[in-house]
Amino acid sequence: MAAFATLIPVGLVLGLLMFGSYGTHRPPAATPGRVVPVALLALLLGPLTAASLGFVGWMAAMFVLLAATLMVAVLRNPPLQS
Repeated sequence: MAAFATLIPVGLVLGLLMFGSYGTHRPPAATPGRVVPVALLALLLGPLTAASLGFVGWMAAMFVLLAATLMVAVLRNPPLQS
């Protein structure tokens, strides 16, 4: 039951990444076709992962996912200025 508490931070982060307005990112319209996959991914990465791995395993998985996302963001080349 406590695993459902992980749904809030995961859902918030995924929702802000998809539908937030930051930098040059223009958020898409929140249609059911875009909200449902985000909600399913939040459910998969939140309570289901926490229930199967335990809280410490869930935290380790989130750390690895965050580190991989940060690595991809840092290693991306900026667009060429002409």
